[in-house]
Amino acid sequence: MPKYLIKHLSTSSVSLYTQCAKKWKLRYIDGVSSVTTTPLIFGTAFHKTTGGYIQSGHQGNIINRWSSVWKETVAKNADNIFWGNRNYMTELTVGKRMLNSASIRNLLNETNVLIDNKGRCQIETYFSFSIPGVDVPFIGYIDIITDDRVLGDFKTSKNKWDIDTAFTYFQPYFYLAGAKTLNLDVDLTRFNYYIFVKDGNAQKITLEGITESRIDWYLDQVRSVWRGISAESFPICTDMKWCSPKYCEYWSACGR
Repeated sequence: MPKYLIKHLSTSSVSLYTQCAKKWKLRYIDGVSSVTTTPLIFGTAFHKTTGGYIQSGHQGNIINRWSSVWKETVAKNADNIFWGNRNYMTELTVGKRMLNSASIRNLLNETNVLIDNKGRCQIETYFSFSIPGVDVPFIGYIDIITDDRVLGDFKTSKNKWDIDTAFTYFQPYFYLAGAKTLNLDVDLTRFNYYIFVKDGNAQKITLEGITESRIDWYLDQVRSVWRGISAESFPICTDMKWCSPKYCEYWSACGR
């Protein structure tokens, strides 16, 4: 395997390999192009809108901000979006309805970003660190560090989350490891998820009592993924829900 092609690993890369290593290979080694799904493009635009609004100190008209960001995001990806039964206007309207809801507006307005001692706003904070046994750096962006020095991640969702759902994601542990390598003055035992549900509900779910040993366990998963990549082990996903035309953008290229 031409490992020189792999410049770094990330949360999305590691998560994809653990879901389906064959899909990982098609994307990162073979360079097979794929469509951008409507939920992904919507989430990207909504994330940028909410992060920008918090970063501005909750200034300006957030509906206008959403309309502008949505237009720009769609234009940037116009040739590669799979709309399904949705379209530009339906998703624009969903975003407006969400941002007009009291639940989402209240959560946004009570969320304040940390400004560090160098005057830097901790939105989309970049990190890069080395993991022993992995030949490339692990990189990422922390969505937000709030003024109580707790890291957080924004999610849009069709349905409400529960704590068990929150524990299925890798981000908290990789983000905390990144914050530690940056020597950021933050709480390394907690992590917040900000869930913006498409029905207009908002949730703040806090993971507490995170330990260094738990973070190290997730870093071991990165090492395991890297060993698989290095050994050119790319098995196909066995979960038939994900291994289907509906959920896999590489279905036609897979060659099962």
